[in-house]
This record gives sequence, C-alpha cells and structure tokens, in this order.
Amino acid sequence: MASLDPDYDLVFGTYTAIWPRYEQAGLRGLTGPERVVFLAWQFVGEVNNGGIRQFLCNPSGAHAAETPAAFEEVSLSRVASLLRRALVTGGPPWFPHSEALNALTDEFFRSPENPYDLLASFVRQHSQEMPAPIGA
Repeated sequence: MASLDPDYDLVFGTYTAIWPRYEQAGLRGLTGPERVVFLAWQFVGEVNNGGIRQFLCNPSGAHAAETPAAFEEVSLSRVASLLRRALVTGGPPWFPHSEALNALTDEFFRSPENPYDLLASFVRQHSQEMPAPIGA
C-alpha cells in the first residue's frame, strides 16, 4: 500500500530492492549509491522507531561508523554530525548513555533536513546504478 508521500515510497521501495543483495553479499556487494541508501535508510528507520540508541543497539548499528559518510553523500550533514556525536558519547553497552542519545534523537527530529526528500533526490540522481524500487 502506497503512502501519501511519494518520496518516502521511492526510498522505501529502493531500500526494499537493495535488501536481498545486502543479505547475500553484505555492504561490499552493493554499489556506492546502493550503500548510501541502505545505510541512511537503516538509520532513519531505526531512529523513527526508537531513537538513536535503538539504531546503535540493533544490528543496523554494526555499520554506524560508515553511516555518517552516507549522510554526507545525500547532503544530510546535520544528521551526519548527530551520529558522529552519538558515537563519541560512549560505546556498547549504550544504555548508560541513554540521556545523551535521547537528546541527540530529539535534535534529529528538530532538524530542518528532510531525509525523505534528500534521499529521494539522491535515488533519482543515481537511478541507473540501483535496482528498480519495489512497490513504488
């Protein structure tokens, strides 16, 4: 079922098409643009669901160190900065750092950067280097 946001649908559909390639070959098996979409979407999805701490505690956090560069590629420099700041707050286990990570999560939601718009623009610019979106 499509959402009311075509940018969201485009990015989610592209991420969904990339996922099987990631499961089969990992990050190294993805093209540069696919890797950017995959890493950025993992972060955005986890943070929207439960905050930066959830991203870091879940398997998606295994790629936390590579994710800020992905954000830079799509002009999400504030989000890249937030994640870099989160990574220097401490380390696993992340629970003792919950207050600091919650503050960074709040900052993410106040950011004027729209990850859906910027990721959709990136997908459109690199459509030849990515699989066709599923369901979009």
